[in-house]
Amino acid sequence: FRAALEQFLDEFGNAGQPNEDLSAPAWADDPPALVREVRRALEVPPADPDVRLATLLADGDVTLARARKILHDRPDDRARLDEVVTVARAVGPLTEEHNYWIDRWSQAHMRRAALAFARRLLADGSFERAEDVFHLYFGEVADALRRPRDLRSLIAERRARHARNVRLRPPEIIGKPPDAPRPGAPPAWKGLDWKVPQDDPSVLKGEPACAGVVRGPARLVRGPQDLAKVRAGDVLVCRSSNVSYVPVYGKVAAVVTEVGGPLSHAAVVAREFGVPCVVATSVALSVLRDGEVVEVDGGAGIVRRIAVRAEVVA
Repeated sequence: FRAALEQFLDEFGNAGQPNEDLSAPAWADDPPALVREVRRALEVPPADPDVRLATLLADGDVTLARARKILHDRPDDRARLDEVVTVARAVGPLTEEHNYWIDRWSQAHMRRAALAFARRLLADGSFERAEDVFHLYFGEVADALRRPRDLRSLIAERRARHARNVRLRPPEIIGKPPDAPRPGAPPAWKGLDWKVPQDDPSVLKGEPACAGVVRGPARLVRGPQDLAKVRAGDVLVCRSSNVSYVPVYGKVAAVVTEVGGPLSHAAVVAREFGVPCVVATSVALSVLRDGEVVEVDGGAGIVRRIAVRAEVVA
């Protein structure tokens, strides 16, 4: 196992950061994090990624054939559909290529560079911990390397400010609110921060992102630090997702988010894994209870609270 782990880290060790913060380590810099991912992956039967990909491609061909049949008497629209599908299939994979080769590799190397600077500054007595460097601006680091000085009081002030900022809840909109998408608007019009208004606490409405109806315990994830509690068969409930959430998609029963349109990260990855998904429920994290059983209808964009509905009926 150790030999396989080291080989994997040699090839893929620049990925695995739990978030986009420069202070977040990649797998190569925190191997126990990768071991924890492997341990969680062992909770579910292994799935052959090649088989999953072939199934998804076949499903896509069936969907495309159905759409082209609907447009059989609209040749211009059918030609436009074929054009869009061709471009999407060519460009779509570049999204994850970008995340891997640019975002993750750059973050990993920049973090290592920052910590190398921090070791110099530690030797100069500028501060007390290597992680303190992440409380400084780039220009301040460069200046301290040229002219070493005591930065401990500045670091203390920045750390306290950061702690205050973490507790803040900024307004969602500054200025005039954007116009809501019109009924039946194309998915692209429902952006990454799109939310569906709610009027029934027992049934949450959202945007359908990946079809399928499943039941499972809601697992509330408010950040990457909560991913460790997600178990096989859970319904992942989060505000939105990013590449750090991908490892749990292979074992969850469904995904529910508070924000996002049909082209958001959670929606796209859910379709890649064939996991029922509802996005843009707006209040899922504040209304749902951790562990309560919910029914997710990804095709209808509905999340039903089973226990609450039973209480209402009773």
